[in-house]
Amino acid sequence: MYRKSLTLSFVTSLCTVGGRARRTKSQLVAATLAALTLCFLALLSPALTSAQQNNTIATVAGGVAPNAAATSAAIAPPNSSAEDASGNIYIASPDGFYVFKVNPSTNALSVFAGTGIQGFTGDGGAATKATLMGPDALAFDSNTGDIYIADLNRIRVVTPDGNINTVVGTGRPCVPSTATCGDGGSALSAQISSPQALAVDSSSNLFIADTFDHRIREVAAGVITTVAGTGAVCDGPTNGCSDGFPAIQATLDQPQGVAVDASGNIYIGDTHDQRIRIVYKSTGIIKPYASGGIACVNPTFLCGDGGPPSSARFYFPAGLSLDSAGNLYIADTGDNRIRKVTTGSSAKVSTVAGTGVQGYAGDGQKATTAEIDAPLQVLIDAAGVLTISDSGNQRVRQVTSGVINTVAGGGSEGDGGAPTQATLANPNSIAWDSSGTNYYFVDSANSRIRKVSGGTISTVAGNGSLGFSGDNGPATSATLNAPSGLAVDGSGDIFIADTNNARIREVNTSGVITTIAGNGNTCTVPENPCGDGGPATQAKFTLVTSVAVDTKGNLYIADYFGNKIRVVNLSTGIINTLAGNGERGHSGDGGAATSARLNRPYGVAADSAGNVYIGDSANNKIRCVIMVAGGCGGSTDAVGTIITYAFNGNATFSGDGKTAKLASMQEPYEVAFDPANNLYVSGAADLVVRRIDAIDSTVLTVAGNPNKPGQFGFSGDGGPSTQATLNNLGVAVNGSETLLIVDDGNNRIRQVDMVPAVKQINKQLAFGVVKVGTTTPPMTTELKNTGLATLPISSVMLGGADPGDFAISQNTCVTELGPGETCSVKVTFTPQQKGKRNATLTITDSVGQQVVTLVGTGD
Repeated sequence: MYRKSLTLSFVTSLCTVGGRARRTKSQLVAATLAALTLCFLALLSPALTSAQQNNTIATVAGGVAPNAAATSAAIAPPNSSAEDASGNIYIASPDGFYVFKVNPSTNALSVFAGTGIQGFTGDGGAATKATLMGPDALAFDSNTGDIYIADLNRIRVVTPDGNINTVVGTGRPCVPSTATCGDGGSALSAQISSPQALAVDSSSNLFIADTFDHRIREVAAGVITTVAGTGAVCDGPTNGCSDGFPAIQATLDQPQGVAVDASGNIYIGDTHDQRIRIVYKSTGIIKPYASGGIACVNPTFLCGDGGPPSSARFYFPAGLSLDSAGNLYIADTGDNRIRKVTTGSSAKVSTVAGTGVQGYAGDGQKATTAEIDAPLQVLIDAAGVLTISDSGNQRVRQVTSGVINTVAGGGSEGDGGAPTQATLANPNSIAWDSSGTNYYFVDSANSRIRKVSGGTISTVAGNGSLGFSGDNGPATSATLNAPSGLAVDGSGDIFIADTNNARIREVNTSGVITTIAGNGNTCTVPENPCGDGGPATQAKFTLVTSVAVDTKGNLYIADYFGNKIRVVNLSTGIINTLAGNGERGHSGDGGAATSARLNRPYGVAADSAGNVYIGDSANNKIRCVIMVAGGCGGSTDAVGTIITYAFNGNATFSGDGKTAKLASMQEPYEVAFDPANNLYVSGAADLVVRRIDAIDSTVLTVAGNPNKPGQFGFSGDGGPSTQATLNNLGVAVNGSETLLIVDDGNNRIRQVDMVPAVKQINKQLAFGVVKVGTTTPPMTTELKNTGLATLPISSVMLGGADPGDFAISQNTCVTELGPGETCSVKVTFTPQQKGKRNATLTITDSVGQQVVTLVGTGD
């Protein structure tokens, strides 16, 4: 998460004059196409009165919780689940910012915690009114009935009365991870870093897989300690990593699973070490439990099934659960299976759900013949029912007596209805089509591309499951994998940055999807060509975050970790690098773009002339590659040169009202143009949307509070857009200057109808008594555009009773006035005869007529 009353004479004037009075010759050349675009739009635009001035913000899509039966609901990837004593299932949806409760016997789904807005509020009150930062893991305490929630860098608890409180963490990560991180003190004062798994033992002690601190920690009687790991990373999965030594001396690698048996032994899903480890309660010693650290990268192989645990292989094992007999169940995420390790001297490993094939199939059948997709958590209850967080399929599934079924998720709630009744999850990029009436956006955590047209929302690509499939078939049957970027060309073809598939995919106007760039493999050495000079479908990327198309048939790709902008000639299918040499840093302004260093380029956009603009996020700049002479704001540098177009590189927020190079913005991400070539920047550490004027590069905040740019949250609907609170990323603006903002942290699309607004300064110029024939010094009247859109000006004319006694000596109110800008008209008085002389100065603009009364007396 974009009406002017124009007479034909004004349009003719605009197209003839071609710009504002203050334009230089190079600016006039650069702005010609933008002016012509505005002329065309003006002819089509309906009339606007001053009463229609809007500039307020509203939610136009998303922002609601699923409102359907559990098995029809849209649940953003469920990372974890827990079960209470009554058999109710609780589901953590980190991208939805909710915890849901499901009653499997009635198929009812309700919100248990969260509001769908990212934040940290509500402690001490009802969990359903609290905001969550990103609930990743859950655990149920059978002694107290409490539900624990791993909420980014905190652990929160919901007690049986429905209230929520924080019990672990200050909200800050532990830096460095090898620090004490609060060990030995109050858990509330500790630092934890995105824990991905929780467990509660029979004594109500809480165990935490402190994932990015590479530790397992325990909270007992409110005091936190580390029970495994030093905070350092195990440097290789086949290494011992201190197995056979005290667990607090061992190294782990992003553990995402933890379980505790009846004897107090701790089982660890040491995820990036590709193994399961155990810490014995009696000795505190850590030892391998299953796998030698070699990954099973072909999940359709047996991967050690039927053999002893030491011979088994896993691929990013995550969630763990123990049954009453001590058998261990493992969410083998990368192998798309649930595995079981039996206990005892003759322990064996087997698969109890999934075939290894990534996909969704098999409900109502044997679980071992079903397809599951990147399961993150598994839970076995006292009745032997297995609950699987089938994350990639957006479902929670259960295995009862060996048969698998969905108990929650899998819906596409909202399709076919009003967009404000749809459920979104981590939307990011957005684009208008060429008509400016329909828009498309990436519903990333739902693995879909969605369209809003005529007040109805629909899915145009992706079936909701995570994966890569469906090329050359209907786009709505294909699978995507955390897409992030989107562009729509003039013909209506949709280009998708299918991020975790390391591909760019295209949906044509017939609804067929194909891969047009990327072979699915990662470019591990960005300084290498990674396929440049050859077919785009054989190229490699690091992390594609944004795409853009120009009018000349070129597709631009932001390759984030590759520190490059890549370009595909859509006619030939050949890929090359447009900007960046693969090295991370800042250099090269004024030289060849291919020799420059970029620093995490996130966004990319092309103006109407084909110049390419880059959200060089970690350099805190917008940079531009000159593709036509005089491009990038009238630069005199050669074609192919890269320059800084906006922001000075400081990690601060400043410069509204100043030219772009004097302003600053922290980590600018997304960039987008309106048809008049004004540039919009969104989705930075500064949570605002800023507009950079196409003519004079003046910067103005058009959404989000410029007085509190770093404050995230959700507020302001119905009020001025510059007083709203956002948590934003993507942005798009159409020819009517309707601004769409992807408010991804609030899971909604918000809209600002940007219009000009007029403030008139000096509504009367009184010249006093002047001798006939004598010319006075000029007096000045000013017009300020206090709105958010360009104010077209059609004419400045003298009228009234005695216009011949007055003269315009200087006028800067020529053709248009940018948002926040002021123009002036200077008038002199030369009385032609004695007595009172009266006239009017009328400035006609798109809002109406601004009339200045002119009075003087001839003597």
